[in-house]
Amino acid sequence: MLVLSRYRDEKIIIGDDIIVTVVEIRGDRVRLGIEAPANIDVHRQEIYERIQKDAGTPPSNNRPTATTLASELAEKNREISRLQKIIRNLCFFCHMTDVHDKPFDDEQLMAFFGNVPKSPTNQNEQKEKK
Repeated sequence: MLVLSRYRDEKIIIGDDIIVTVVEIRGDRVRLGIEAPANIDVHRQEIYERIQKDAGTPPSNNRPTATTLASELAEKNREISRLQKIIRNLCFFCHMTDVHDKPFDDEQLMAFFGNVPKSPTNQNEQKEKK
């Protein structure tokens, strides 16, 4: 827990779009003003707990678990690896096209990238050959 000291009219910024302002200090009570986007619900704790109880769901801190984060990270890493492979193949493919100074045909494309649909220009060329 982060503990901050603030005087009246001083603010605390949470993220990019939540501002908490100390509006008034009277004895042992502090009045806070909270500016937040409309899509973020702001409740006193007792109200939040009642809403959760009425909805039949236990209060949560809405923070993902370590297992969830690890799973999401592994999925992102797999996606990054897949994209890196595609980029390497594309770079090699472009280099080979420049070296040979002629475009590859569909069979060569499939060898690099798997099943690639035939391009309209190649389909037109095949029709002209017939």
